Amino acid sequence: MEKEKKTARAASRNEKRRETLRRVKEVLITRLNLGMEAEHIDDDSPLFGMGLGLDSIDALELVVGIEEEFGVTIKEDNLEVFLSVNTLVDYILSSEQRVAADGATIVAVAGQTPWLPAYKALRTETLMYKARPAILSLDEQPGAFEFITWLTAGKDIVLEPRRAMHAALLDADGMIIDLVNILMFDEKFWFLPTPGDATGARWIEEQAAARGLIVTDVSDQFAQVVCEGPFSWKIVKPLAPFEVTGLSYLHFMRAEWEGAPLEIFRAGVTNEYGFRIFLPAGMEDRLAAFLSSAAGGVAVRLETDAALLTDCLEVASREVRFPRIGATVSAGASPIPNELRWMVDAKKGDFSGREAVVREMETHTHRIVAFVLAAPAGTDPVDGEVVLDDRTIGKTLFLQWSPLLGALFGYAELEKEFAFAGNDCYEIRRPDGARHPIRTCSTPIFLTRSARTQME
Repeated sequence: MEKEKKTARAASRNEKRRETLRRVKEVLITRLNLGMEAEHIDDDSPLFGMGLGLDSIDALELVVGIEEEFGVTIKEDNLEVFLSVNTLVDYILSSEQRVAADGATIVAVAGQTPWLPAYKALRTETLMYKARPAILSLDEQPGAFEFITWLTAGKDIVLEPRRAMHAALLDADGMIIDLVNILMFDEKFWFLPTPGDATGARWIEEQAAARGLIVTDVSDQFAQVVCEGPFSWKIVKPLAPFEVTGLSYLHFMRAEWEGAPLEIFRAGVTNEYGFRIFLPAGMEDRLAAFLSSAAGGVAVRLETDAALLTDCLEVASREVRFPRIGATVSAGASPIPNELRWMVDAKKGDFSGREAVVREMETHTHRIVAFVLAAPAGTDPVDGEVVLDDRTIGKTLFLQWSPLLGALFGYAELEKEFAFAGNDCYEIRRPDGARHPIRTCSTPIFLTRSARTQME
């Protein structure tokens, strides 16, 4: 009898959330004239920036719409409500306690987190590091824009001078070859594939050559200084005070320092509202020293240990991103970081991997959802099945310790009827038979501090 009650409680919560999600999406569409269907709005779609692209005027209209539809008043200072569709639903379903990252204590696990100082800087102040960039340049030429349109999966091509787009490169089978940024200059495009992994760059070059287009690798001409964290804008501000402050996400601008040209690109690797500064090779040490000295009281950590930096960025990016390079696209998951929108529109005429994506959208039975695991400190992050009572409803895809939450955090692939945030009725059943309760949650839980800083 108790098991039946638990199953019924889980079903009731999911049904209530499903209906609330539907109503919120309808408010978004009708009040803000979004021009899209509800099924094309992912539950974790960010409301601002490169998510649904709302602005402050839209926010006011949305507040009114939510109040009329649900009778819920949103206070002006409650900014985290607007992180995503899911967090807005969390607020409406006030009985559902959302896991909050704002003000959370960053917890160390003895012997497992040598990268913790870099992680703390990234999450609470500013992490700075120097990186060798990967840059492919495509000069404006006949067929260039059409090539980019075909190359990138997604609903919109939103390229215009001094603006970028974040896109997935898919092969014919729907596998994610790379996640790239594409920057549009006045007379050229830059592709920024994943540094240190030549697969994406090589694939772009091969596809361009097959269409008679010339792509040039200019990586050796440039260096890169990256500042990430909620206060990274204060570190970069001395390079161009007013312009940097007003630089929108996924936009870039030209500046000058010590007579050298800079390209300041607002795009964090881990969704921390960071800046990537491209400058002539050989000047990166001097620029990093200058930015550190001009920080103006903001704590900044210049991380030079490559191994620690890699581990830090890996943990932080896994907390807010799924799936990864090499994964096959799933209709139930958004493979781009949460403040960015990647939603395949099957009506788009052509893009690489389109057939595989359309087939997946027609047949998918599972969705991917984030979760926090309730387990004793020191529990090993072993994957397992996700169960509701004795019924297997999915499987974990990965599980890792989150210093920000002070808990094990992961993603699970669940049957669609169970794949909603805000449910605490599920458990992970490990291979040894041990069970641990989990709570499904919306993935922007890690972005609260940075997002609040950004919106303020």
